[in-house]
Amino acid sequence: MKETSHCDFSVQIAPYVQDDLPESEVSHFEAHLNECNHCSRELADFRLLIALIGTEDSVGLDDLTTGQETMGLEAATVTHGTSADDEALGPNQTMPTGQASTRWRPLSTKSPILRVAAVIILLAVGYLAGTTGATPTSVHYKLFQDASYVGPGTVTTSKVPGGTELSFNLSDLPQVGQIGAWVKTTGGRQSVICWWPLTHGQSSGNFMTVVPSTTVMFSVGIQTKGGTRLYWHQL
Repeated sequence: MKETSHCDFSVQIAPYVQDDLPESEVSHFEAHLNECNHCSRELADFRLLIALIGTEDSVGLDDLTTGQETMGLEAATVTHGTSADDEALGPNQTMPTGQASTRWRPLSTKSPILRVAAVIILLAVGYLAGTTGATPTSVHYKLFQDASYVGPGTVTTSKVPGGTELSFNLSDLPQVGQIGAWVKTTGGRQSVICWWPLTHGQSSGNFMTVVPSTTVMFSVGIQTKGGTRLYWHQL
């Protein structure tokens, strides 16, 4: 099974557990679970959350705030009579007249309150995983200078929805009209993915673009419109 700190399929966990996921997607998601440790762990955590919230706990009257609900639980208070609680008592068990019975019942797993609680907890788990030793989502590189006259440069790669963001920080650029970012794939193909115009006298700046997730990058760099290579780095 593959290890990752983030997976786009994780958004399907809650609908899957709550039977809201379209039938056409269920088998595809279940096949993905067999290959992804990240989603398998989050699925187990979510089911544990459902089990914990779905457990009935007895609460004393002193702990009850009349007329209010707590997240994931609802209160039902009845008095002695012909209520459903009386019918649940055994034949030799009766509730003293006038004594209230307080029982906490779990809300449905389709409750909006539960949905919000689950999302908050999953986001918190994801955040903690991202700050406790998981593979970083951003990597900083120092660019090599192809031209002797350019200044220091760096590039930061960051995982974003749909691909990888490249953020170039460049200095002492030549006085040219445009510079472009090129990408060389693992298959050896190199192409310019975007062009940035430079204003008159501009010699530095931050330049960003996004490479689709379908592109497997081997190296990146910067060149002028005329084809002169300025920077490069092998990822």
